[in-house]
Amino acid sequence: NQAARFMHELMMESPDAQHARDYLKSRGYGKGMAERWVIGWMPENPQTFLNWAREKGFTGRELCDSGLAALKDAQNARAGIYLRFRDRLMFPIHNDYGDIIAFSGRQLREDPNSGKYINSPETILFKKSKVFFALDKARRSMTKEKFALLCEGQIDVIACHESGIGSAIATLGTACTPEHARLLKRYTNDVVICFDADAAGFKAAEKAFATLAPEGIHIRMIVLPHGHDPDSLIKRDGADAFKKLVENANEFFIVKLEHEAAARDLTSVRERAALAKNLAALIAHVGDKITKDGLINQVATRLGIGTEEIRGIVVDAEQQQARNKLFENRQRDRNNEAEALTSANVTATPINSSVASLCHLALTSR
Repeated sequence: NQAARFMHELMMESPDAQHARDYLKSRGYGKGMAERWVIGWMPENPQTFLNWAREKGFTGRELCDSGLAALKDAQNARAGIYLRFRDRLMFPIHNDYGDIIAFSGRQLREDPNSGKYINSPETILFKKSKVFFALDKARRSMTKEKFALLCEGQIDVIACHESGIGSAIATLGTACTPEHARLLKRYTNDVVICFDADAAGFKAAEKAFATLAPEGIHIRMIVLPHGHDPDSLIKRDGADAFKKLVENANEFFIVKLEHEAAARDLTSVRERAALAKNLAALIAHVGDKITKDGLINQVATRLGIGTEEIRGIVVDAEQQQARNKLFENRQRDRNNEAEALTSANVTATPINSSVASLCHLALTSR
């Protein structure tokens, strides 16, 4: 929390952060947005931040445990530490209750050796599979509006919130997980997916559906115009137009069928059979029996294949998923056992003999 405030002050006031402020302005955002989201700037020179941390009394170990820094040599603590973020726009990541638990740093200058976005590594506080960006701000709107808007990136989420769409959230560099699904279920049973309308976007949407549907979450989807994301679309057409798009979001399977019909030759029996298998694998993830039957009928009608044939493919897919889950559980158990054995046989860290003697005296001598 203190690091976020320090970087925010630099962002707002430091002459060296002018290019960071210029970048925000180029995206259509000003001082108000930066303050509401506690946007910060991490300097290029790591000493600026490290000197501040030293003045505040933070140790190198604390900086490493927080994910802001890492050891230069994992085997040698005396080798020193380095900062993970340099010359980046810093987006704080909050837990459900508003505490800052990690950061996402956006590149400000082109660097092919580094990613556009870098997230904090996993720490005691930050587990990517259990955190949504902006959930602390969105949870009240999600409960009130009865849905969550699942976007792909932080800027898209911020654009939605700044335009009055307060239920927007995003995962952090990971696909949706069962933990994400259970977290969402606390606040809503309805999710609107807003991903890119290309092949990668649909693949990500399918993964989200396969994870969220078993928890009984109803899923709809927005198809964005080609080459647009929520941020660019809001800037082009306005917030009201985007809100209307969200309100009119279609059932996931209707969008999926329309997309596939445009991309495939459904007059071909082979293509229809391949699509039926793909859709059956998704239907198999649906927990509610009535919903599942409705989807089977919908797919059968659209593809011109008998309902019982589709139902049979769904049953096969369910059995395959059960086998996969059993295999994954066994593999996880084996990995846990191997880790436990490794931990048991780990070599003790060498101790300075003077320190060992002092410890011995402290424990035994009155």
